[in-house]
Amino acid sequence: MTAARILVTGGTGTIGSHVVQMLIERDVKARLLVRNPEKAAEAAEAGFEIVRGDLAERASLNRAVECIRSVLLISAPDERQRELHSNAIAAAREAKVQHVVRVSAFGADENAPIFLARSHGESERELESSGMAYTHIRPHLFMQNFFGYIPTIHTYGCFYGCLRDARLPMVDARDIAAVCVEALTGKGHEGKTYELTGPEAFSMPDAAEVLSDACGEPIRYVDLPPDQLERGMRDAGVPDWLAHDLTWLYSNVFALGQGSEVSDAVARVTGRKPFRFAEFARDYADRFRKPAA
Repeated sequence: MTAARILVTGGTGTIGSHVVQMLIERDVKARLLVRNPEKAAEAAEAGFEIVRGDLAERASLNRAVECIRSVLLISAPDERQRELHSNAIAAAREAKVQHVVRVSAFGADENAPIFLARSHGESERELESSGMAYTHIRPHLFMQNFFGYIPTIHTYGCFYGCLRDARLPMVDARDIAAVCVEALTGKGHEGKTYELTGPEAFSMPDAAEVLSDACGEPIRYVDLPPDQLERGMRDAGVPDWLAHDLTWLYSNVFALGQGSEVSDAVARVTGRKPFRFAEFARDYADRFRKPAA
């Protein structure tokens, strides 16, 4: 292994890919733990070390954390999340890693009513008791979640939810990544928990209007009964547990007016304003526009 002192897991994902790009721009070398090295070709060309492996494979984790100072722990939603992050925390502790920056979730709490938030809360407590310095990153819903609506937008000109008129301060993954990079490379972030949101709360009808303006074509939001939305997510391939958790969160938290508070954490940590939804829509408008016939 060479002199990289930062390990990034999930470096080809929604947040991690932006983290990697920002590290490249800063000329900060890192090591990536990835399942498919082909997806990390750009990082490899930039001089990053690539370790093929998985959070479920302790041997690959042991290789990945060798001589590492700081770890950015990110993974996609997984029913095994608690186990996977426990593997990474244990490997980091044994390798005497100094600092773990961990991407958690909105509402993370050991006593949360849904599995996703509860498992993240349990992982936060485990990291805190590990003896390593830690930083918890708790993002609100990602603006990039709208990419999951692209199939129905292209086919029907609409997207679905069960949020009623709830207003949510969704956050751009680029801002989450920027906070992660600052926590990894800057000072004074140890022991901190950053609740990340965008700069404004907006409703799904608001979002549909903004997307329509950005794309130059009509896009509608259609509100559904929660059970119908959950069935639709399952039919679309979302795992049963995640479809249940998301539907419960939407209908029993957000639709009742909770989770609308705007945080200034992105600006405080990065020194710049977070992306507005209108900027997100403009930047990714080509992805939402219907393909030419």
